[in-house]
Amino acid sequence: MTNLIRSLITLSAIAQCVFLYLFVLRNSPGLSSPLAFSIIAIAYGTLFIALCYVVVKTSGSRQKADGGSVLVSRILMIPLSGIIVLVFVDATVTDYYQPLSLYDDAIAALAVSWASLVLAALSIATRGAQNSLEMLRSSIALIVLALLGWPLAASLTFINQPAFGADTTDVRHIFVGGQHGYDIYRIPALLFLPAGSALASGETLSSGRLIAFAEARRDGSLDTGVIDLVMRHSDDDGKSWSEQQLVCRHETEKGRGKCGNATPVFDADAGNIILAYNLSGVEQSDQVDQAGVFHTGNVIFSGDAGATWTDPIQVTDDNFVFGPGHGIQKRLAPATGRLLLPGYLSRHAMVLFSDDNGATWHRSAPLDTGNETELAELGDGALYMTTRHRASIGRPPQPNGRLYSRSVDGGKHWTNTQTQTDLPTPVCQASVLAYESKLLLFSNPSHPKSRVNMEIKLSDDGGSSWPGTIPVFSGPSGYSQLAQNEAGAVFVLFENGVMSYSERITLVRVPAAAIPL
Repeated sequence: MTNLIRSLITLSAIAQCVFLYLFVLRNSPGLSSPLAFSIIAIAYGTLFIALCYVVVKTSGSRQKADGGSVLVSRILMIPLSGIIVLVFVDATVTDYYQPLSLYDDAIAALAVSWASLVLAALSIATRGAQNSLEMLRSSIALIVLALLGWPLAASLTFINQPAFGADTTDVRHIFVGGQHGYDIYRIPALLFLPAGSALASGETLSSGRLIAFAEARRDGSLDTGVIDLVMRHSDDDGKSWSEQQLVCRHETEKGRGKCGNATPVFDADAGNIILAYNLSGVEQSDQVDQAGVFHTGNVIFSGDAGATWTDPIQVTDDNFVFGPGHGIQKRLAPATGRLLLPGYLSRHAMVLFSDDNGATWHRSAPLDTGNETELAELGDGALYMTTRHRASIGRPPQPNGRLYSRSVDGGKHWTNTQTQTDLPTPVCQASVLAYESKLLLFSNPSHPKSRVNMEIKLSDDGGSSWPGTIPVFSGPSGYSQLAQNEAGAVFVLFENGVMSYSERITLVRVPAAAIPL
């Protein structure tokens, strides 16, 4: 038994060192102070190894311990072992630590370290009076140190200070985790209605209106569970915002589910906002996605710029997933006025389109691959689609780059996807926007593996090359959305934070003067 305990403690120490190395390595792209981060990791690892050494050294001791002290120690060891299991499951599954969660190797190293420690602790606890009091106490200290490791990682937020880009202004945190009864906000969508827009209600907008949508996740970061859709709007270019408004809650007699993947489009011809979204988590079906979830697609309409919404209309029932992001309305031939909503079915990106103001929807031919998608109309009326790779998070295919496709018939058919290698990208959603009929803008976390470093890329040749760059945020960054106002300013609504990209959803403004034409 002594040799088993020594082996388990030694394995825990080695795996902990591997974890700390990977923890620093994987998070360093989004760190403003990697040296301080590394020093803390080294100090923690040194203390962990030292305590492991004490446990191993005292494991062969024959010193008889006081019976009362042994009993108290055994009582402590068992619940502490249970707590470390619960903390691991909560931190890496239920509310997983976003930057780290991109890499299974780091999670695996931590799992081996803590699992070995738990097994050793349970073995020690069952040996009773065979243990010396020194060994029992050092084992308890080692478990407590392991538990303190996660709060220590969280405390690194005081060290890391990522910066917003020099060309960004009017930074506003629109949705912040922990507010309004929701633990996490994710998956932003953004829509701009220009001043003078004629609404279906008969009103005319006196000023431009920004409308921001997000998934409000009640219990944590997971893509499943109790998730509502919420929105806020601004009538002064994002300087001030309305109170948060509930747009969709999926609730049946079977319980609460998910209302997600907001994908809005403004029908300027009819004066309606059309908001597409998916419902999931309650219905049962044999047609499930890769995560074992069944999605239905729905649309709602607002004729008063988001103040009120119609009842939902189901438009898909075969697990089609919208966006997420925004749709577009074609302004040029062919198919002028057509509404297009991007999305994907299983392993193939595609679009839904409508030529009757959203009354009926048709499906395009599928792309040969891809999932999360977004669209823009080029200056010649062709369509450009940017598509996320079908790959494990943290393991983007090589050569690295963003998938894209084109359509010349209004979105009915698409070319085979190609890889744009000058758009470095992790496996993540991205946004694309046609700007002034001259440029394409593309936003994403522009690291080839990690969700960090939000940037806007610029193309002046319809997406064939992307030579221009506007830095937006240097730290952890996730999903993003682009919109433009009448004056040519560009808005970026994106997930970000200090140590995790799911801490908040922020809107920044990039003035027209910062965008070279």
